[in-house]
Amino acid sequence: MTRRRSSKKSLQDRIRDRQQKEFVAREAQVALFRENLTFDLDDDRYKFVFNIWGQGGVGKTTLLKRYMKIRVVP
Repeated sequence: MTRRRSSKKSLQDRIRDRQQKEFVAREAQVALFRENLTFDLDDDRYKFVFNIWGQGGVGKTTLLKRYMKIRVVP
């Protein structure tokens, strides 16, 4: 019989960790979004709309969720 190691992480935390690791090849988009948040609304560089498009399954929803999390958490 195999014993499982006990861990203090909840299942939800483990799932979140895996999702973070699987979020790849989007660093440039995330960096652009973060940079945009540093600009004043009056700054010509400020973008009011980010268009997210692509084939199904390429991570559009995941990217949008990341944007929302970045925007909410300072």
